[in-house]
Amino acid sequence: MSSISRPQRTLPALLLSALLSLPLAATAQTPEIPDAPPPSAKPEATPRATEAAPAAPSAEPAPTAPSAVAADPTPSGAAPAAAASPPKSSVRLSPSVSGETGLLRIAAAEAPGQGAIRLGFGLDFFSVGSFFRDADPASRVGGTLSISVVPVDHLELWLNTRAQSTRNTLTRPELLQALGDLTFGAKGHLRVLEPWSVGADMQLTFLTGVGSQTFDFGATQFQIRALSTVDLQRTKADVPVRIHTNIGAIVDGSGSLLTQPLSNAERFAQGASDFNRFVFGLGVEVPVKYVTPYLEYSLDVPLGYLATPGIVLIGAARQGLRASQAANESIAADPGRPALPRVIPQKLTPGIRVTAIPDLTIDAAVEISLTSDYAPGVLAIPPYNVMFLFTYALDPFSKRSGPPVTIPVVVPEPTPIEPPPTTGHVTGVVLAQDGKPVEDAVITFDRAPPVATGNTGRFLSHEIEPGPVKVTVKRDGFEPAAAEVAVSAGQTQEIKVALTAVVRQGTVKGRVVDLNGKAVAGAALEISGASQATGAADASGQFEQALGEGEHLVMVNANGFYRTAKRVKIEKGKSVAADFTVRPRANPAIAEVGGNQIRLKKRIPFAANNTLTPPAAEVLDAVADILWARPELKIRVEAHTDNAAPEPESVAKTQAQAAAVTAYLASVGISADRLDAAGIGSAKAIAPNLTQRGREQNRRVEIVIR
Repeated sequence: MSSISRPQRTLPALLLSALLSLPLAATAQTPEIPDAPPPSAKPEATPRATEAAPAAPSAEPAPTAPSAVAADPTPSGAAPAAAASPPKSSVRLSPSVSGETGLLRIAAAEAPGQGAIRLGFGLDFFSVGSFFRDADPASRVGGTLSISVVPVDHLELWLNTRAQSTRNTLTRPELLQALGDLTFGAKGHLRVLEPWSVGADMQLTFLTGVGSQTFDFGATQFQIRALSTVDLQRTKADVPVRIHTNIGAIVDGSGSLLTQPLSNAERFAQGASDFNRFVFGLGVEVPVKYVTPYLEYSLDVPLGYLATPGIVLIGAARQGLRASQAANESIAADPGRPALPRVIPQKLTPGIRVTAIPDLTIDAAVEISLTSDYAPGVLAIPPYNVMFLFTYALDPFSKRSGPPVTIPVVVPEPTPIEPPPTTGHVTGVVLAQDGKPVEDAVITFDRAPPVATGNTGRFLSHEIEPGPVKVTVKRDGFEPAAAEVAVSAGQTQEIKVALTAVVRQGTVKGRVVDLNGKAVAGAALEISGASQATGAADASGQFEQALGEGEHLVMVNANGFYRTAKRVKIEKGKSVAADFTVRPRANPAIAEVGGNQIRLKKRIPFAANNTLTPPAAEVLDAVADILWARPELKIRVEAHTDNAAPEPESVAKTQAQAAAVTAYLASVGISADRLDAAGIGSAKAIAPNLTQRGREQNRRVEIVIR
């Protein structure tokens, strides 16, 4: 039944553009400045919404003071001039999962100020081992994206899209998806009393058809609700409690999605219901500092549901029919259904809203099912559903109003005459020869405490008396530098200091000869490591090269000879000897890359104590030359033998032989991290050990490319 997945439909760009292009102009208000505010007037600690205009200022003259006095433009007993300002909890007005202002699913009869925009992302999931019957594992992951906007006061519009994936062992396929459901909504609200607001909302939800790329308009859902919000913070008691009530109905056409009988599990995955519903919701929140804990209760009563009181159907039709079985046992033919109170969808949702981060709200809640049974055609409720909601308050055009403006009234006072400055400063930058700033350089002055440079190489001295100042700059790794600058009173002198890096050098020298001790003139030198250099041997095979301190790799590459190298450590003022004996290249080659191996055309001979014999160097120099030519290769040396000895002895023997090979390669400069040794013993024979010829073939070394 792969056709019952509902694919996602692309959101028309015109719909989103229409919402965002609504007029969101904000109106700036400028408070009136009274001529002489009374000294006793104090602004209200936390302003509340009011439509009262500021009263006329008192005629009582302001007292004379020798310094600045703050005056409140609002006379005593008059309401502050902050018309239409939001309540103290307005910073906590965040969208619900659907997109309108509220808690998690309960809507509030209020909204942010004109021009507010809210963006929301919701994520929910559950996973249980038994749902519609014992041992039928079920899980669901869903996500919601929403945007809400307040184009004018008292009106909020929103748009959201929903996607979910449901897995249940009773469905075919087990994974069913409902993607691209789209909801449009609008809400109007009005404050009728200081703590009480009322309103109404309605929303249309368009569902994508089963197996279709377009909306199935016959399956549209329409919801309308009356809303009420009581804010006890607006009372004299100023209690941080807000109560929201929602009452309404849903006209649900989602049952039209189904073109064939489906089991309860499949109906649940598609969100299909056969009944219109009366809905009721109650939410209570406690907006304290940084967080708002809340609790929601919701009730959906299916209209037109018939039930036989006291009868709970137990049988195949109630045990999660597969779609193929449901065709033969119609749900409409069930001999009985659970009583209505057992199947009414009810949820209790404890949650918490974190408001500590400016403009970002994070909700975490758990929806807990209070429904004890389920019935065909009625939406099933999972035992629990974990929900997270992240919302961001964009508000680029909102009208922001704050507390009453306090206007400073300043009594002029004589301005003291500052004495002329008697000191100056030195500032500047310290750079290396390549122009990069030098951090932590110490700058000393002959008449002021020392300072250090920051990560930009800049510094600023303490106060210095006028006159010539000697400046010294020191930093490890650089030669000291000195400068002189004339300091003037009340001025800051700018200087730039360049440091020269200290070069600590030593030398490497030696001679390049062939196997007969004859000089190899013109042999190229390639040196890498702490410093880089190139060179060549002279006519007598001699070479000498100055290098910086540290580890270096010296490689010799002469025409007609195998490459070879040595690692040397250079120390300041010392000379390191590095003589090289190079071996002529064999023709034809005795080692070459083939497949995943370096194939050897000559055997590597070993002494009785498993060490290399002198002829082995010819083969291993050829291997080293390949590794120098192919620096990306890493190898594993595998040594094998016959079955002449017990296996533990054979493994130990071959391990010693493999280690001898890798040690030689390391001695000619090959990095140890490119080498690995493995003693295989007699486990991988390539010929029977019955003859001398077979045993000789099994005693071998293979070089495998890792």
